[in-house]
Amino acid sequence: MPDGESNSAAPPRSTMLNGIRVLDMASLAAAPLAATYLGEFGADVIKIEQPQGGDPIRGWGMQKDGIGLMWKSVGRNKKSVTVDLRTSDGQGLVKQLAAVCDVVVANTRPQTLTKWGLDYESLRAINPKLVMLHVTGFGLSGPKSSRPGFGTLGEAMSGFAHTTGKPTLPFVAIVHAGRRVASLNAAYSIMMALYHRDVHGAHGQLIDINLIDPLARLLEQSLLTYDQTGAVTHRSGNRWDISAPRNTYRTKDDKWLAMSGSAPTVALRVFNAIGRSDLVSDPDFSDPQRRLARSVEVDKIVADWVSLHTLDEAMEVFEAQEIAAAPVYDVAGLIEDEQMKARNVFIRIDDDELEHAGPSSRAAFFRQRRNRRRTRPCPRRTHITNLVGIAGPVRPRNRRSSRAINRMNGNKRKDCRMTENIAVQPLRRSELATPATSETKFGKAAASNADLVFLDLEDAVAPALRVEARTQAVRGLNDQEWGSTARSVRINGIDTRWAYGDIIEVVTGARENLDTIIVPKVTSARDVWWVDVLLTQIEETLGISKPIRLEVLIEDVAGVANAESIATASPRLDALIFGAGDLSVSQGARVDTNFRPRDEYPGDFWHYARMKVLTAARIGGILAIDAPYPDFRDEEGYARDARHAASLGFNGKWAIHPSQIEIANEIFSPTEEEVRRAKINLEAYREAEASGLGATSVNGQLVDAAHVKLALAVLSQAERANR
Repeated sequence: MPDGESNSAAPPRSTMLNGIRVLDMASLAAAPLAATYLGEFGADVIKIEQPQGGDPIRGWGMQKDGIGLMWKSVGRNKKSVTVDLRTSDGQGLVKQLAAVCDVVVANTRPQTLTKWGLDYESLRAINPKLVMLHVTGFGLSGPKSSRPGFGTLGEAMSGFAHTTGKPTLPFVAIVHAGRRVASLNAAYSIMMALYHRDVHGAHGQLIDINLIDPLARLLEQSLLTYDQTGAVTHRSGNRWDISAPRNTYRTKDDKWLAMSGSAPTVALRVFNAIGRSDLVSDPDFSDPQRRLARSVEVDKIVADWVSLHTLDEAMEVFEAQEIAAAPVYDVAGLIEDEQMKARNVFIRIDDDELEHAGPSSRAAFFRQRRNRRRTRPCPRRTHITNLVGIAGPVRPRNRRSSRAINRMNGNKRKDCRMTENIAVQPLRRSELATPATSETKFGKAAASNADLVFLDLEDAVAPALRVEARTQAVRGLNDQEWGSTARSVRINGIDTRWAYGDIIEVVTGARENLDTIIVPKVTSARDVWWVDVLLTQIEETLGISKPIRLEVLIEDVAGVANAESIATASPRLDALIFGAGDLSVSQGARVDTNFRPRDEYPGDFWHYARMKVLTAARIGGILAIDAPYPDFRDEEGYARDARHAASLGFNGKWAIHPSQIEIANEIFSPTEEEVRRAKINLEAYREAEASGLGATSVNGQLVDAAHVKLALAVLSQAERANR
């Protein structure tokens, strides 16, 4: 492909892995390539390089104007930053990044990572959900684990070199076979670990990959033969000891073609094509095993015929007979091939240092992907002293992650604005339930002061009416004037026959008039994943630009047990909702109609379950909403429950009657005294900070950074509540 020429415009970058954050602190090829593959499909990859020269691969191989061309391949789709891993400050920055990443990629020797405190055990203590890929020459265990290794050694020790090449000379690949095969195994291993974590609710994984094992996996025929017969496979050039004819053949015009007769019918078609139909009826050539015993003779017959024809002539004959044959291309022939051009395999991307980067080949095509974005290779590194703009919007994975995030000046969620580094979440003090079949109540619900109204397709609707209720819900969402009130529906549980239709029909009918879906009876992260995937497909099909949010009900003992993995299951999640009613049944509790214990109980009956839901929500960086209080005439009882939940840290409470809305809004909003105290503490701290102090006192009480965060949160909430 000559300079300035391109097959077509480069396609946008896939977003299939959007939301996955990868920290690539490896160097050279095998491990960084795994991160590159993830980046090509939308993962956010942060590339760490050492201050002295950066990644050595920048200086590898062919250069143009002093710029390494190999780097343009391995370094694409990454945000490259400088961190000195040999210093305590650099190690601290990596730990902060690891706290908010899904994947860490490394290839440093194990003992060195342990010395730096950046080994898997150390990072797992910060982020239990972390998946860490560690690629080494020989693996993390065994007597050779501490040795340095490169792909060449992997090719040598795996048996690849012994079985590949001419009989007189072992073949060591110049296309980095060892590194690239290891990187592909690493990439799909990461995807399996993420699937296991996010769908099955598991913790993270340490993935141990070396440069020998993946190549050895390709030599199964040799391994099986040795295991069962004791025979050692030797190099035989391009012939294969399980198929004939199979080789490369020189043509009359001094070009080459490759041909394989692996299938018995193909081998017989070859004989017919080259004018040797007599061999088709000869058992020495028609029987696969007897033909294999005469593979040298078979090869010579084919080679002699090919040598009498040009490449085009031979290919025309073979294609007419549907024989598996292809030209042996150099790189120019590969790029110019009409099949490659038709599929737009080779793409070019604008680049800041070169006129363009590429051509780069795509190995997989996903035919229904949408909402893609494109990126450029990163040309130069950025030295960082804090993580703003590098990690992007940050979502905490666990308690320790949350503490690390508090030391970072970055957004927590993409749809949140910042007030002095405190993320503003949706206001959900009150969430009003309205039966989807009660259209006369829709207007009153829309005019209420509830922060969110959900039209209920589940418990409030008789089973016989649940299909019809979808149409009524769509009318309510589309026809009412909702103002600033968030519009939602509660679907039926995903284990019912209604859930699928609830989602498809309501989303299709309401589109942008639906803000949130509430999913009941969630018991595992897989439940959330199912809804997320279905919503993504519907949104892409309908062209809905604003993603529909999710809130999920924890109202089963399995849901309580898996609350943490549920809270981190989807970037759509806004809240976990504690549901005492069905949880009472699930755990066999003896409670009254307000879900309070029938018999005397010391303390708060629901404290454990509430704290599990609340803690999981905080780990996921989302809201926690308290359970409904069924007796709507008992306003004091509702207020007591709401104050109890607010004290623990819940952000709001369900209301099953409009009379409960103002009670919830009042209790889950800061009081005037809290606002006044927050302003005083914030002003005092800023004055102390200006004087070089890290803390001060107000009326004899300590005010430090923790108090400032609390004050900012109070003021932010008060602003949204118009206090």
